[in-house]
Amino acid sequence: MSVLRQAARTSEPFQIAVLDVDLPDTDGVDLGRQIATDPELVPTALYLMTGFGRFVDGARLQAMGFAGQIAKPIWERKLLETLLAASSQGRASEAPRGGISQSASGRAGAEPMFRILVAEDNPTNQEVAGTMLRKLGFSADLVGNGLEALQALQQRAYDLLLLDCEMPEMDGYETARRIRDLRTGVRDPAIPIVAMTADAISGDRERCLQAGMNDYFAKPVEPRHLAEVLGKWLAAPPGGQETPSMQGVFRSDTLLARLSGDRELAKKVVAGFLSRLPQQVASLRQSVEKGEAQSTSLQAHALKGAAATVAAESLRAACCELEDAAEAGNFKRASALLPKLEQAVSLLTATATETGWV
Repeated sequence: MSVLRQAARTSEPFQIAVLDVDLPDTDGVDLGRQIATDPELVPTALYLMTGFGRFVDGARLQAMGFAGQIAKPIWERKLLETLLAASSQGRASEAPRGGISQSASGRAGAEPMFRILVAEDNPTNQEVAGTMLRKLGFSADLVGNGLEALQALQQRAYDLLLLDCEMPEMDGYETARRIRDLRTGVRDPAIPIVAMTADAISGDRERCLQAGMNDYFAKPVEPRHLAEVLGKWLAAPPGGQETPSMQGVFRSDTLLARLSGDRELAKKVVAGFLSRLPQQVASLRQSVEKGEAQSTSLQAHALKGAAATVAAESLRAACCELEDAAEAGNFKRASALLPKLEQAVSLLTATATETGWV
C-alpha cells in the first residue's frame, strides 16, 4: 500500500496490480479491497493471482474490486494476454501516464516480449500505429510499402505483421501472397498477418483471407481494437506455453492462428502429417541413395511445403537444405543431410506428443 500510494502521488502511478491470494501478512483479497476503496488508487486495475484449480467466479471478483484473475502456473504469453485485456477494457489506460508498456515489460526499458512489423505508406498513420504499439509494450518497426516489408521479414524474425492493403510499389494483397510463398525467403512464411483497410466493405475479409492474411480491421486504428487483435493472435494456445526451444521445432500458436483457433482441427492436421512422415522420409532416403536428383528435389520440396503448413520450422529448414543439395547434384551433401532431417522428424514427433498434440 505504501508503494502504491507513493507512486500515485507522483506522475507515474501503477496502472495494474497483480495480487497473490496467499500473502504472509494478509491475503490478496483483503489487500485488493483496501486498494479498491482507496480514492488515491482508483486508476489501478487489480488482478487476483490464484493457485491451480482455485478459480473465483466473475461476479464475486467484481464485487471484491478485481478486474480478473490469473491462475498459476503463470505463463508469459498468458500474462500478456491478461494485460492486453486490461488495456482493451480501458481501466488501466485511465492512469495519467499512457498504456501498459512498463507492466508488460516488467520494468522500464525491459526488452519487449513481441516484435511487430507495420507496413503503412502514410507517415501519420505510421506514427500513430507505432505509438500505440509501444504503449502496449511491443517493439514496432515501420516500413512504407510491401517491398520494404518483404526485405524486413527476410532480415529478421517478427511475431506479427500489420499490413496496409493499399500501398505504392506493392499492395498488401500481393505482399501477403509473396510472404506465404516459400520461395520468397522470409524467415517465417507463417507469420500472422493482420490487414489494415481504409473501409470495412463487403468482401474485404474474403479478399484478405484469399491473399493469405489471418485477420483484418478498418482504419483509423483504435487502441482497444488493436489490443484485442494482438491478444487474439499473440495469445498462448490452450493447454500450455511454448518454450523458446519448442518454437524452433513446432509453432503450435502459428498453426492455431492459421486455423482460426480451431484446436481440434489443428490436432487432426498434425496427426495426419505425422502419420505420413515415416513413409515420406523412407522414400526420400531411397531417392538420395540412388542418386535421383529430380525425385529427391521434388520430394524434399513437397515435404518442405507440408512442414511449413503445420509450422514445423526445423523440419522445413532441413527439407530446404536437402532440396538445394539435390538441385545442385551434390549427393555427398544430400546424404550428410539425411540424419539432420531424420533428427528433425524425431524431435517434432516427440515435441508434439509431449505437448498433447497427438
